[in-house]
Amino acid sequence: MKKCPKCNEKIRYRDLLFLNRYKRLICKQCGSVLSINILKMLPFAIIVVVLGFLFGMTYYSTGMSTRWLKILISYFALVFFISPFIIQLKIDKIGKPKTSGNKGGNKGVSTL
Repeated sequence: MKKCPKCNEKIRYRDLLFLNRYKRLICKQCGSVLSINILKMLPFAIIVVVLGFLFGMTYYSTGMSTRWLKILISYFALVFFISPFIIQLKIDKIGKPKTSGNKGGNKGVSTL
């Protein structure tokens, strides 16, 4: 499981599952604001897109058989559930998020 780059506290799988480049995590132990390191994720993203394209083209060229549709859906489900293990985190330089006066609070920030 991934750890905070500052204090090495383990981060829950559930918190990483829906993390995207617009969301940030706050470490419960040290209070660091963490985000995804996009540049280190680029090779993984390229591989996912190329394989998805190849599976999709195979699905289309075989007359859209249900076997290839199952493989395509399984591939994207596997990528979705394995991505928290691949994610690279970095300490965000913006510091702690500011609270807004509206009811939404800290949108895009979840705690660990």
